[in-house]
Amino acid sequence: MLIKFLCPAAAAGALMLSSGFAEAVTLFSLDEVAFEAANTITSTEDFEDESFPPGGTQQTLGTVETYGDFTLGVDFGEIVEVGAGLFGLPSAMAGANQFSSSLDVLLPANSTAFGVDLFSLLSASNMAVEVYDIFDNLLASTSIAVGDQSSSGTFLGVTSDEAIGRVNLLSDTDQAEIVDNLRAGTAMTPIPLPASAFLLLTGLLGAGAVTRRKKS
Repeated sequence: MLIKFLCPAAAAGALMLSSGFAEAVTLFSLDEVAFEAANTITSTEDFEDESFPPGGTQQTLGTVETYGDFTLGVDFGEIVEVGAGLFGLPSAMAGANQFSSSLDVLLPANSTAFGVDLFSLLSASNMAVEVYDIFDNLLASTSIAVGDQSSSGTFLGVTSDEAIGRVNLLSDTDQAEIVDNLRAGTAMTPIPLPASAFLLLTGLLGAGAVTRRKKS
């Protein structure tokens, strides 16, 4: 399996290429403008309409919480809802309350595009990102640098040619994974076939042409 890194102008991130037709092609993007232009967003969640605690405070809940079309989950501990102003965060957000727990974001049905603003609380860290299909098979993974609560957040966009079931986030230094501005939808711009698949397709077409010539 080959991972190819692209320049920011080509939707910064990693293009995961596989060696055949059956495996998914997944694009990670750090360019919010390019992501928004390349995808049709049908579901959003900014937590502003939720019954979050007043500014500067927080409340902890269960291991799974649903917000609009999205569901957040942790492997242990609880989900935390954070009011704007706590630790300097600019708006209401939610995430993992236990610093050693990862955070799952479950997407609406038939989503092939997902975008999110990430924060690493209480300190900047590298965050491992794993993308799973609706059958919980791993589609792709990467790692990105995520800013802390004093930053404006780090945008991450994911686009796949298969429906995305969930995205798992895990800080490499056990910081809390906090999310804001969730968005999901479908890709307007088709993801290109892997080069090996294109070569195989070309070979099959060539073989067909030879067969037709022999029959004629």
